[in-house]
Amino acid sequence: MSDREREDFDDLVDGVIDVLGKIKNLRLLDPTVMEALAAKLVVVRDESAALMDEKGLHHLKDLWDTVRQMSEYCARLEGGFLKDAITDTKNAVPEARSDYLFAERNHDVGVGRMSDKQEERKLEGRIYNRWRAASPLEKPVEGLWDVFVGYQVPLYSTAKQAGWGKIDLFGFSSSDEVPVVLELKRAGSRETPLRAMLEGVAYAIAVRKRWEKIAKGITATYGSLPVPDTPDVIRVVVLAPERYWKQWRPDEDDADGNKLRRRHMKEAAKSFADLVRALGEKQYDVRFAEIGAHDIDDADASIAIRRIAFPAT
Repeated sequence: MSDREREDFDDLVDGVIDVLGKIKNLRLLDPTVMEALAAKLVVVRDESAALMDEKGLHHLKDLWDTVRQMSEYCARLEGGFLKDAITDTKNAVPEARSDYLFAERNHDVGVGRMSDKQEERKLEGRIYNRWRAASPLEKPVEGLWDVFVGYQVPLYSTAKQAGWGKIDLFGFSSSDEVPVVLELKRAGSRETPLRAMLEGVAYAIAVRKRWEKIAKGITATYGSLPVPDTPDVIRVVVLAPERYWKQWRPDEDDADGNKLRRRHMKEAAKSFADLVRALGEKQYDVRFAEIGAHDIDDADASIAIRRIAFPAT
């Protein structure tokens, strides 16, 4: 947040507080209520200003999840802000409270016990079960991953997550010894592709910082995997069903009510692609993938996944 933007923001909040003061003096509303609202605005102003100063991707993913401003956000990151954002993200990664015990996930996820409301979690579990490193049922997905070693891998170290969550799926592309952070979105998600990408990259930065403990946990459970001492590149895969991607593709029929989302994605396409390239130069290899037709409740059914070109430029 620039000094000018901070001043404008503070002036706006101060103006609202002044109006509340005048309403209080005129006794148009309960003075106690007006004082409470004014005090709350001061807190909001200070907290909002602090957030707007935040450069870490683990916070920006939430602040910048706005369709209309996607192009601006991508351009700001790609235009010289990215180095600081990566550094601030790395500095904010919480210390791991313990070693990573991947052996605890060395079994199939009980998808059948999950409710239909847990669509995304069920899909994560199905994918993990099909590509679990101990006994994969599917062939490696070309250009994406070979196997997965972790499911819902936590990154926060306390009850207060502070922008950190869990890696949906964590795996490897064994052929090039690249760790893979997979960020999954359900078909009906309204989150922007930018948010999904920033979340995945933030988690990949955390993986890099914690690599020594992560590598130790992987080797202890899956000794045959080629775990590098220090990964040169970390791959981020944003994966979603076809219906999610259709709402962002400019060439799709607008009859489904996603005309505005497609228009803004088309406007942001170049800056988004430039940001993906810039992340690649920083050794974060971002790729996008689509889940084809599948039966989420059939544990024995194969899952078709393919790499896609996104965005269309």
